[in-house]
Amino acid sequence: MKPATLDSIPDAPLIDLQGSFHCDEALACWMLTQLPEYKDARIVRTRDPAVIEKADIVVDVGAVYDPATHRYDHHQREFTGTFDDKHKIRLSSAGLVYKHFGKRVISELIPGESEPTQELVCSHPLLFVPFLALFV
Repeated sequence: MKPATLDSIPDAPLIDLQGSFHCDEALACWMLTQLPEYKDARIVRTRDPAVIEKADIVVDVGAVYDPATHRYDHHQREFTGTFDDKHKIRLSSAGLVYKHFGKRVISELIPGESEPTQELVCSHPLLFVPFLALFV
């Protein structure tokens, strides 16, 4: 795969790690593409900081975890992020995306549900362990 350059990217896409993929970033990208705002996002695989800086959202690359700027990397040496106080498993990029977008992703997958229901809000953390804990 040819590395992305700023000239080859027409807009600010979803950015992913360049090189061979892992299940965590593949799942993170899939979850994000279930949301209306990322439904048609181009997934660009790069490690180029200039390309990463222009992205709307970045998963599994860039050495930054900052939900406010949509940066979801878990590779920093000091990273200790977990789903919540009840879970001790450090999150992968899929876990970070699920933590911040999971309720909305599940709502998009349930026909007729445009907003998270009370049942979904309650089940969101329960789905983490059997499903996403596999991707750490």
